[in-house]
Amino acid sequence: MGFFSGLNDEKYDRQYTDRELTRRIFAYFKPQTKRIAYIGVLVVALAGIGAALPVVVSRMLDTLKNQPTVPAIILVCFIVLLVGIGLWGLNWARRSIVVRAVGDVVLELRTQAFRAAAEHDFVPPQNMIFPSTISSLQGALSRASHPTLMTLVNSS
Repeated sequence: MGFFSGLNDEKYDRQYTDRELTRRIFAYFKPQTKRIAYIGVLVVALAGIGAALPVVVSRMLDTLKNQPTVPAIILVCFIVLLVGIGLWGLNWARRSIVVRAVGDVVLELRTQAFRAAAEHDFVPPQNMIFPSTISSLQGALSRASHPTLMTLVNSS
């Protein structure tokens, strides 16, 4: 089929094993250990609250079935509202920490990739004047003490 004709291996495809890739990923996430631990605690808390919520609501409804007073109904509504807000807050905190951890890892990857590309590919152009070249010219011209040339070099 023509659809899969261009999907052969390329020369720039990865040349390392899955074990090496996993080791590198863990190395990049090692500075995020504290955040990952917080994420784990939040996931366990969210799972516990999420699993307990139907049981608690069922018990509250059973209580309301026996004593349907207005204060009891308000109390049940208030507790369910607080649990919902708590779940929302914990979920927000978890997502926020995950985004920061992954964002920091991506930033580190981008920084390393840029640095490697810049160090590998940087060749100064022939017409670029570096500060050391300018100071050398200024020193040579000051010895020659030509006012017009000194003004020209100092203005650049």
